[in-house]
Amino acid sequence: MLLVTRAPGRWLLEHPLEVGIVLLTPPFVVGAVQAVRALRLVRLLRAFRIPGLTRAVFSVDGARFAAIIAALTAVGGGGAFASVEHVSLGDGI
Repeated sequence: MLLVTRAPGRWLLEHPLEVGIVLLTPPFVVGAVQAVRALRLVRLLRAFRIPGLTRAVFSVDGARFAAIIAALTAVGGGGAFASVEHVSLGDGI
């Protein structure tokens, strides 16, 4: 990003998380330390700047919705696997 931005110094000051991720997780570091790369997910929180939306997503109803979607995905994926591999639905799930 420093090569494509017009003000590299300003970009460094406005994006400390990205700078920290780059500095703390070089590709040659062992896998245990590279788990810090999960911090990149924190950048997604920028999408939730609207307080009402943030409360809705991280509320009990939001967690319930996520659990329903996860269960439907598991059942659907298990059904597809069972169909392709010619096993029972229970074994596929």
